[in-house]
Amino acid sequence: MKEFPKLIGEQVVLLRVDINTGIVLDDNYNYSINPNDRVYIVFANKDEALKIAKTIVLERNNVECGLYDLNQKMIFNVTINNVDRL
Repeated sequence: MKEFPKLIGEQVVLLRVDINTGIVLDDNYNYSINPNDRVYIVFANKDEALKIAKTIVLERNNVECGLYDLNQKMIFNVTINNVDRL
């Protein structure tokens, strides 16, 4: 898995994870097993990232999305169980 991206300002990172195993997923929703796999998606702000995370979770019930700030702190964990409340 590549190094956590350097963020500025309000940028956030989205990370996809298999809800059953906790294994990080790549862009194709496969288990990330290669250090060069693209697993992070950078967004300008949390609203943009939340919109995409909700779409992913609703389309793929077996995926959850973590959104992280520039300090690598999780600010949202979007799952099928809480997608309607976020």
